[in-house]
Amino acid sequence: MRARVLHVPDRPSWECQHCRAAWPCQPAREDIVATTDRVSRMIYLSLHLADAIVDQRDADPAALFDRVVGWACNS
Repeated sequence: MRARVLHVPDRPSWECQHCRAAWPCQPAREDIVATTDRVSRMIYLSLHLADAIVDQRDADPAALFDRVVGWACNS
């Protein structure tokens, strides 16, 4: 049986469904780092970034990149 991941994005707000912090929240980041290798992590987050850009049309794309993907560049 696979554990359910609680800290996932709520679209279109891009808040965490569990803790309501901006996604990826700290628990989501820790889970992503613990369960993926670097390449898989960057692909996973890049796909989420594409969705976030669509959902958050008024947001600054560079800020979305930093929030969704940028934090993981050195992880």
